[in-house]
Amino acid sequence: MYYLSFQGHNARLLSVSNDKATIVSEAPIGESLITFYNYYNQYRTHHFAGYEIDDDMTLAPCSDDFAESQKREIVLGLPLTALFYEQARQEQILESDDIDAACQPVDEDYALTKLLNQIQYAYSDLHVALSAHPGTENDDAKRFQQAAYLFTHCESDENDRTVFVPNRFNVSFVLLDGEVMQVYAVKSLYDYLALDFYHTFFWADSVKKVCICPTCRTAFRAGYKNKVYCSKKCKDDDIEKSNSKSSYYRKYRYLRQYHNRKLNNLRSMKTDSDAEVQRMQKAYDAWVEWARQEFETATKKYEAQKNAKLDELSGRGVNPYRINWEIECESVENFGERLKSKWKQLLEETK
Repeated sequence: MYYLSFQGHNARLLSVSNDKATIVSEAPIGESLITFYNYYNQYRTHHFAGYEIDDDMTLAPCSDDFAESQKREIVLGLPLTALFYEQARQEQILESDDIDAACQPVDEDYALTKLLNQIQYAYSDLHVALSAHPGTENDDAKRFQQAAYLFTHCESDENDRTVFVPNRFNVSFVLLDGEVMQVYAVKSLYDYLALDFYHTFFWADSVKKVCICPTCRTAFRAGYKNKVYCSKKCKDDDIEKSNSKSSYYRKYRYLRQYHNRKLNNLRSMKTDSDAEVQRMQKAYDAWVEWARQEFETATKKYEAQKNAKLDELSGRGVNPYRINWEIECESVENFGERLKSKWKQLLEETK
């Protein structure tokens, strides 16, 4: 059996003998959640089937499609699950009541299957909880609290406030480097991840939370400013994907690409230090910044008016998809003309 302690912002996995502890591994609180989720996320079944189903949480190594040797290789590929695989093997020996049977070779398949079941269980629950964390694209505090029950439970504090606390674990005190510290008895991989989850989300506000990036679908440590995407690239890719459905965006993108080609064509004939190149570069940078704000504003106005019209028609008992209706807003043609006029204006201003 392993033991887990939390000191500062670190989680320490310990082995204990005669009340004296030895550190097996140490990582920042929440780091194991990220490492575990991202490692096994690459083995979701749909990755191998060639299609994407977001709610399919099946891990390929937990199915019958992989040979035992492949499954074992995957489990041993992550240090955390390799530790608990060895623990499962040792537990199988200790659970035997027959001394002669205990001396026989360990049934590797049994220990592996037992751990893979825990891995599948933990991965599925983590996906639900991390996807629902407030601040993500699925920002829903109530949904997150429901998901948090997978790893914690609620109790009332001295002020009768409902608070999340760790699930029931045997707690004891051990000696490590001359210091007495509280430790939790960890019987399984799921226990380890549940404790790490609690200390990540409910133990200290200074610990940065963990969530799943909606673009690349990997777990990451959410910053204080950026709580949704793991990188600026993922944010830009997701925005571009959403905006690609907007007629205003398509017009903006077409003109941006057109101006960019003209700029690159000019560069190919002159040096970057050439006055004409610098003038067009300055105009292009200013235009892109201005035009992006314009199409975002135009799109928001369009969506707001569309939603208001849908609500109006639905309130009158009319199926909005069975009649012809229009929204009073700027036409895409007028929007494009404004962008062209702004480009000419910026070129004149940079002369």
